[in-house]
Amino acid sequence: MAQLIVSIIGITISAFALLVAFKASKASEKANDEATRLKGYYNGLVERNNQFMSGQTELQLNQTIEETKRHLMNVAFKIADLPESVDDNVKSMLDSLFKAAIESNANAYETACGLYIDDKIDKARFQKLYHIEIRRIIEDASFNNLFHPQDTSKYRAIWRVYKEWNHQE
Repeated sequence: MAQLIVSIIGITISAFALLVAFKASKASEKANDEATRLKGYYNGLVERNNQFMSGQTELQLNQTIEETKRHLMNVAFKIADLPESVDDNVKSMLDSLFKAAIESNANAYETACGLYIDDKIDKARFQKLYHIEIRRIIEDASFNNLFHPQDTSKYRAIWRVYKEWNHQE
């Protein structure tokens, strides 16, 4: 009889342990499902944050490029409005300002092209906005001293983007 009681207690404990293990398995499965859901939510937040940051970067690049273009135009207009009798020192100063404005504009494009190459901005949108401008600054004779010859130009990112978009290797 004692042996029967020990067997019943053993079976009861085993059944209870099996029930606890089953419930623990279900709880673990539920926790895993919740973790997967939260991971998806987190990944969505990260993706939206990355898009927001990319948008901010693109906006800032656009503002910088436009600002350098405005500065370049302002200096060009000042040079064009100079009377012929103006002092050579003034002409020389404005010429230096003009060259610096051209270089600032090229630097802004170099930064933008570097971000394009590094996948830090939307490539399709960047190409749509700047394809013609990139081609113009590479092919325009007034920029020759900055971009040509290609192998000595410090604007490697602009050249790389130009060649990619214009299928040159």
